[in-house]
Amino acid sequence: MGDVQPERRLAGGGRGRREERIPGMVENGGGSGLLPGTLRLEITESTLLNTSDTVHQNFERLRRMQVSVYLDDFGTGYSSLSSLQRYPVDALKLDRSFVAKMGAPDHGCAIGNAIVKLAQELGMGLIAEGVETLAHAEQLLALGCPHAQGHLFSEPRSTEATETLLARAFERVPSNVRLN
Repeated sequence: MGDVQPERRLAGGGRGRREERIPGMVENGGGSGLLPGTLRLEITESTLLNTSDTVHQNFERLRRMQVSVYLDDFGTGYSSLSSLQRYPVDALKLDRSFVAKMGAPDHGCAIGNAIVKLAQELGMGLIAEGVETLAHAEQLLALGCPHAQGHLFSEPRSTEATETLLARAFERVPSNVRLN
């Protein structure tokens, strides 16, 4: 596949003391051949509730390792908005429950819109989860949310099926095109 380096994702929810072991898991995976900046760690809001020195140190270690941190299911947990300033979070993942209400005249849509604007104001990336209709995708684009995932784009796939799909796609890229 040439110079393409796929982004990898590690989900690390706040169950028990797992958040304290994540930097070690990343370091121990050093033999994976991943280039710096290609690993994305998804955490839940509950992880941000832990204000221990260890969690702060781990965020700094991940930052030094160039690991991107994404806050999964944003808006559905119990975190404080101040934690978005305290921790180096790269992107928010807008929960599917807000996406599903887009176009509806209730507060769910207003909250989803507010989360999009919040990410923009804080200079964070944003990914909308659970996008199932073209209308939702268009509305998210109009709001300024350039990234989305959901059944509109693909059903869930196994790692092997995804690798096969990507390999076929890259086979069609002309040899004179360099992918970084």
